[in-house]
Amino acid sequence: PRSGRKSKTMKDFMIFQSIATSYLRTFFGLSLVCLLSSCSVLTANKVDQISVYSLGDANVTVGSALHENHNDKHRNPEAPTIILSMPRAAAGFETSQIAYTRQAFLLEYFSLNQWVAPPTAMLLPLMSHALERTGDFKAVLQSPLRANGQLRLDLEIIRLQQEFFKSPS
Repeated sequence: PRSGRKSKTMKDFMIFQSIATSYLRTFFGLSLVCLLSSCSVLTANKVDQISVYSLGDANVTVGSALHENHNDKHRNPEAPTIILSMPRAAAGFETSQIAYTRQAFLLEYFSLNQWVAPPTAMLLPLMSHALERTGDFKAVLQSPLRANGQLRLDLEIIRLQQEFFKSPS
């Protein structure tokens, strides 16, 4: 009688172990599937690269032909001094976002293209170098500074946009 009881207990244990093993395999299999699928969900979406543009090119000298004709040796000491003020931009153009328009009075901005800096900040050094290279001025100064000059140049960007009213833009 005792061996029958031991045998039944052993059978119950083996059945329990088989069921437990089956559940564990199923659990780990489902866990693995969930883990692998969650990795694909958690991976970052492909981020589009933003293109950054600047006004002018560091490799191109502004007014280089004029500079050859009017270098510092031939600069007129009695030429006027000119002061350049920091350029201003009209509303909507004081940003590093690049503007475009598809219809009149509707200003939009490119999402993957932008200026390296606001155009007003890029315009001042370009204008300064261009005026210096002409040789027509004793000095070209950028404000704000406490200097006197005979001339002053104020710049304002009224509109700087790409227009898509017809194709090609």
